[in-house]
Amino acid sequence: MSTAAVEVPAATEAAPEVPAEGEQPVEGETPVPAEGEPPAAPAEGEQPTAAAAEPEIPEATLQAAVEKYAKDMWAQANRTMAAARRAEARAKALTTENATLKEHNGQFAGFVNRLVKGDASALADIGFPSVKSFLDAIAAHGEAKPPSADDRVSELEKRIKEREEAVKAAEQRAVVEREQTRVFDHIASDKSRWKYTGTTRGRDEAWEALGEYVALHGDIDDASVDRVLDAVEASLRAEFGAPQVSPTRPGAKNGGSAAPTASGKTLTNKGASSAPGASEYPMDPDERRRAVNARLKADGLI
Repeated sequence: MSTAAVEVPAATEAAPEVPAEGEQPVEGETPVPAEGEPPAAPAEGEQPTAAAAEPEIPEATLQAAVEKYAKDMWAQANRTMAAARRAEARAKALTTENATLKEHNGQFAGFVNRLVKGDASALADIGFPSVKSFLDAIAAHGEAKPPSADDRVSELEKRIKEREEAVKAAEQRAVVEREQTRVFDHIASDKSRWKYTGTTRGRDEAWEALGEYVALHGDIDDASVDRVLDAVEASLRAEFGAPQVSPTRPGAKNGGSAAPTASGKTLTNKGASSAPGASEYPMDPDERRRAVNARLKADGLI
């Protein structure tokens, strides 16, 4: 007979037995409800076991979620309404276009029917008063109309006239420049007689006065030129005074230069040694020109 040790299995916790029908549970034990029966109510004085409570959502989070949902729904509604408005506008535009096309088709059909029936007045609806004008337009379509003989002659005459006018204008300018040079050289030939007239301002006034004379009489002779220049010189001397003559410097010998003296008022220099004479002409250029012309007319020069 073997003497080896025999292992004894550990005792396992026995499941609570369900009392048989009519049996009372052992004191201290929690009765197990039968399958399909509701759990037994707690005994008097016992507290029921509380179930695990779910976490509570903050009020602010709920409010934010509600507002976001409302905004999303409002934006979606706006998009839907905008799409509906665009569709409605497009439908109206298509309706108008269809009505216009229908009207044009009716007009074209009427136009074609009139032409088929031989009614030439239908061409007036498209801008042609007659069949000939319509055929001429078709024949000339895409082709430049060649100039006629009259057109070529007119163009040639126009070019010749323009060339002649340009040559004539150039000749007139040359004559004016030549005559102006002669007058200015004539003024410079007698500086003592036309001292002020020989200045820039004097030449301008003299040339303007001579132009007034020619415009009035058509021509001017040499004697009249001198009289006009004398009148201009007189008007300038009345304004600026008589020119000062420099005396010979004492002790100058062998043609020595005269001693420099202080000059009176001139066209380009206003000295203090002599007072200017009172001017009978205004300072305004236009008024002065009219006054000079009046003086020339009074003297019988123009």
